[in-house]
Amino acid sequence: MDKEYALLMEPNSVIAFKFVPKASITSSIHLKNNSPSNIAFKIRVTAPNSYYVRPNQGVLLPNEEIKVNVILRPLDTFPTGCPDKFLVQHAVTDLPSNCKQNEITEFWEKNKDKIKSAKLAVFLMEDSSDIDPPASPPSVIHEKIEEKVIVKNSMQDNMERTSTIDFKLAREENIEKKRNSRLKIMMIALVFVVCVVVIMQII
Repeated sequence: MDKEYALLMEPNSVIAFKFVPKASITSSIHLKNNSPSNIAFKIRVTAPNSYYVRPNQGVLLPNEEIKVNVILRPLDTFPTGCPDKFLVQHAVTDLPSNCKQNEITEFWEKNKDKIKSAKLAVFLMEDSSDIDPPASPPSVIHEKIEEKVIVKNSMQDNMERTSTIDFKLAREENIEKKRNSRLKIMMIALVFVVCVVVIMQII
């Protein structure tokens, strides 16, 4: 990740929740202080009644990391759309990591011009939408291979049968041509003989 960012966030654009009917759904946001100074953070959401965020604010020491748990309250049915967004705010501070809540609240009020923000869109996915499809068992692969071999052999057999039939037809056609040629010769010879007989009778 780039060192120019004081607070690193993962995920950095979309937070996903796997939907389970009538059950609380938990996701998380990982934050890391990427600066040499203390960083105050605060997480806000456009629908505060629908989510629990713990902790929703605090102070991170240099290189310190924290996992923020985000819990979506139970829903009866899968929503058609979710416009909810999280706003992750941070600012450099002199407050210690063990500061009191009223101290950090006062800090936000007095340092609004120093606050930097990043947004996270909410994405709800159905219970099975992110499950990878099971790998095909070897038996299925073998069956497919055997099926291809059978089809290939069948095609070869058909080609051989077709070639045999074509050869037989060609041979029969040649025999028929020779037979017709002989008949023509015999007819010509017969006509010649008849003509000779007729001429001799006239003479």
